[in-house]
Amino acid sequence: MLCGSFLGPGSNAMVVSFKAATCGGTAGWAVFRRHAGRWNMVFHQRNGQRSLAKVGSEIEETVNILRPSDPRCVPTGGTKSRVWHWNGSRFVADGWAYHYLNPEWFTSPDKQVQCLLGESDAGCNSMPRNGGPQHSAHLSHAGAVRLCEVATPSVYETCFVQWAPNVPVLAYGQSSELYGFRCTSAPDGITCVTSSGPATGKGFRIDEEEAVELEGRT
Repeated sequence: MLCGSFLGPGSNAMVVSFKAATCGGTAGWAVFRRHAGRWNMVFHQRNGQRSLAKVGSEIEETVNILRPSDPRCVPTGGTKSRVWHWNGSRFVADGWAYHYLNPEWFTSPDKQVQCLLGESDAGCNSMPRNGGPQHSAHLSHAGAVRLCEVATPSVYETCFVQWAPNVPVLAYGQSSELYGFRCTSAPDGITCVTSSGPATGKGFRIDEEEAVELEGRT
């Protein structure tokens, strides 16, 4: 429960989460206004949340991110948050701010490289800004690296993973580690290596201009 002036200066309001007998813990939340000696509900959000926080006179809602393969009760994708504020007549929310944890699909900060970590391999594509050939790299659990360079889209089906819009950005210095692979983002490109097993440390580095196999282990 949170108390504050969530309905404007001088208001007396209360935010309450509804407990649920499920693994999620909550079944939504609501805002109540104190008026004439009674608490009256003025807003009801039915989705469950991980947490609620008071940010000045606003309400920050945080929920878990479920990957497609996650059981409903075991989210592993991180969290997303948004802030609700009173506009004078109703509550409205800002856009979601995502805090991904080891995303399966991600892009480099310059948006020129995109990668997908799968159960069988890790694959990345480049998208050069200068119109040059595109590159791809794939890495298996055994440490085998397959590189492709193409100038036409006719062989994308065999070399390239699908390019997707609106995937998370892997910031410089951050890594994503899933399924025995680890990819790290840096200004000189994305480096992907095997992170477990006898081939640990083998992999590749890719940027918008080239994809190269790493020599030895990193």
